[in-house]
Amino acid sequence: MNNRTLIGQDPCTDACIMQCQTNLAVIQGAAYHQHHFQHLMDAMMEEEEKLLASHRNYLRVIDQMSFEVLGPLVAQAALRYKLVYQDIFYEIFHACPIFMTAEIAHQRQQRAYESSRWWRVTHPNLSDLAKGRKRFKSYYHIMKSAFELLVNKLKSDPEYIGSQMKGGIPVEIQVAMVLWRFANSHFGFCLVCALLDIPDGSLNNCTDRFIKAMERMGQTEITWPTNDLRRTQEMAHQFKTKGGAGHRRLDKVIGAMDGKLVIIQKPAKRGNMVVDRKNSASFNLLAVCDASTRFTFIKCGDSGRVNDARAFTTSALYTNLVNIPDQVCMDGTYIIADSAFPVMCTVVPSFPRSSANRRQKIFNKMHSSSRIVVEHSFGALVSRWRTLWKHLYMINIERMIRTIIACCVLHNICLGINDIEDPATQSDATVRLYEAFVDNGPYDVDPEGQGIEVSLEPLPLISEASSSPPVPEAPQLTTDRISIPEITRLENEL
Repeated sequence: MNNRTLIGQDPCTDACIMQCQTNLAVIQGAAYHQHHFQHLMDAMMEEEEKLLASHRNYLRVIDQMSFEVLGPLVAQAALRYKLVYQDIFYEIFHACPIFMTAEIAHQRQQRAYESSRWWRVTHPNLSDLAKGRKRFKSYYHIMKSAFELLVNKLKSDPEYIGSQMKGGIPVEIQVAMVLWRFANSHFGFCLVCALLDIPDGSLNNCTDRFIKAMERMGQTEITWPTNDLRRTQEMAHQFKTKGGAGHRRLDKVIGAMDGKLVIIQKPAKRGNMVVDRKNSASFNLLAVCDASTRFTFIKCGDSGRVNDARAFTTSALYTNLVNIPDQVCMDGTYIIADSAFPVMCTVVPSFPRSSANRRQKIFNKMHSSSRIVVEHSFGALVSRWRTLWKHLYMINIERMIRTIIACCVLHNICLGINDIEDPATQSDATVRLYEAFVDNGPYDVDPEGQGIEVSLEPLPLISEASSSPPVPEAPQLTTDRISIPEITRLENEL
């Protein structure tokens, strides 16, 4: 197929030839009635013959050009000059007529968000240096620099690439909508339509797209220092020196572990399977954080009926701590937790307060002064993303779990560029506001109250009787994999 066929060249629809034939017919009609215009007709015919000859020369040049070279030239010409003549775009590029068959061009209807005052006036003028309602963080609970970093990362995500190819809402508006929803708790759909000019269907689609992208980003933002001695020693040094030289801290600590109950919307059918001991429908969020309140491991998906010890022993972290403790906790380091967790060589819980003696109480005080960072992490998490504060109002179970994970990933992204909450949110008084959502005992182990489980792939156990035991490869610990078919099945049962 030659270039003439590719660009739709057809003598029957050649606009230039049609124009020449029309001019000749007009001249012939005028000369028929007025013979003194014969010399004018001859001159015009000569000029039209030159134009047709030039047109044929242009077509020969086009035939000699590759389509890879011709295509960008045609596109550039179409963007620069357009003259719609019925179903033909009459393109002009360097005085060269190029003919392309196409449909009649229609003007695109303006979308709602393009005329909204919020996206045209208010949102572009928000900044990090302003105060009050001119401050970017007052609306989205994130600095504008962190927002721009997040948008630049998501532009290369497959979810948003497909959306932009289809001419969807710009990425920055999609991200801002979801951050607004997470940061302002139950911001109703009616208010979203009134203020942001975004329909509820678009908001839900943007939310699903965002939380799926955050789950993929969490594989690099929430990581455990497996086989990384330098990072392990740095984390232990941060715990040791936290608070200054005047504060006594435990040595060799690389993480503080605890669980948190995230209150959710109770399912209409068989909702008692997710009701916790406080008579609220909830999910258990198990997390480990470092001294800077940055999450290094999270697990979400267990029912609120499952206590912290059960959630921990069914996690990938526990599996690796049992099989390869020297690779997960290097240089004799360990994780600290409350008395509900089991005692292991790599997990050091506090002594029960009811039976602790004087020396054990002193140890508990030092232990608690280091372990409080995980409470600060939960406090900063729900203070920044208010949708997790008192009630996560969603119906789909998979979306609930991914939303919680997305908020944890956003928490780490903000800390990565030193975007922290106000100092008031880090105080002990503020942390006590969230004690109702922190699962810290006493515990009644319910063997049947497993709720929604996360499927795990257990690592191969090392046989003690084997003469040459194989060394299992240590996987990089990130968020536990969510078994989507299993959750879908349980959701249908609900």
